[in-house]
Amino acid sequence: MSSIPKVDKSKYNHNKPFAWIDSQWEKFMTEQKELKSHIKQLQDDLVTCNEHFQKQRKNMEDLVSRVPSHYLTKKIAVDTASVDSYEEQTHYIYERNPDTQQLYRRELGDYNNKIPVDDDKNPYAEQLSLFQPNDVY
Repeated sequence: MSSIPKVDKSKYNHNKPFAWIDSQWEKFMTEQKELKSHIKQLQDDLVTCNEHFQKQRKNMEDLVSRVPSHYLTKKIAVDTASVDSYEEQTHYIYERNPDTQQLYRRELGDYNNKIPVDDDKNPYAEQLSLFQPNDVY
């Protein structure tokens, strides 16, 4: 048969049959107090981080307003000749296989033809075919 495990004396209830339940209740209440204090600390940390973020944001906005930059404050005038030459170029997307770490490139919009490239983003040279399959020696 099972028995009630030995427990410390309860500070709230001195009735022997409920000693184990009281000890579990005390453990629960202690854990709850610890968690509440941890939540309070996290909330305080969040307030501190938010205040720091607002200060940094204000500093960044002041910096942007003081430094004239057409990239940050105004629209950029577009040169149509450079846009046309940009559209004529072939554009590549570079992707890395997460399992093999092999780098591939493909043309923009072409999802089927991936070409392996080296770390400098140059395609590997094709291997020379020294022996043809029909050559007889």
